[in-house]
Amino acid sequence: ACKSAGIDEGTLLRVIEAYEMEYLKQTFARLSDPVNLMFSGARPPTPADVKNLASSVNAEIKAVEHDDRLTLAVCRQVAKAVQLFVVRAESMVSSGPEAVQLVGGITTMQSRNAILYNIMQQLHKLVSLSLQYLPPTSADILQGALRSLDRLSEQILAPLFGALTRVLESILLHIHQENFKGRVLLAKTLD
Repeated sequence: ACKSAGIDEGTLLRVIEAYEMEYLKQTFARLSDPVNLMFSGARPPTPADVKNLASSVNAEIKAVEHDDRLTLAVCRQVAKAVQLFVVRAESMVSSGPEAVQLVGGITTMQSRNAILYNIMQQLHKLVSLSLQYLPPTSADILQGALRSLDRLSEQILAPLFGALTRVLESILLHIHQENFKGRVLLAKTLD
């Protein structure tokens, strides 16, 4: 049909590519807007914010599911938006002594980190639901983005678990150094 209309195939592909690039630019804008909005204040995002982002991700993927090449391109935009989410969330992670404190109640920093960890897991779970419907190459792109969520989740928990490990090791070392001989004899004489 193109040849009978006098349109060169190369020209047609260039025109389509221009529209595709604009579509992908708009896709990223639709995905990054919720990310930027949810991180615009001092408070961590809410579960509703994350659900909104995941809905946008799923809608973008669903819109192009009929074309594997376009699906791959959209998944790259999704991966960029997830990476933006990770960078913005990482900037909110609390660190310092109060974030790893083990005595007393939960601190404000620990609460913030717990919220951030939970939204990471929520986004991971919701975006993972799309994987089963994607071609393998597109799924690999999303898996890479999900791994970045996993890495930040681990970075959030690592300092707290490190502090907990040090305390437990200290307690175990103290138990091993304790002399229980006198206590055992005393217990036997009381029987």
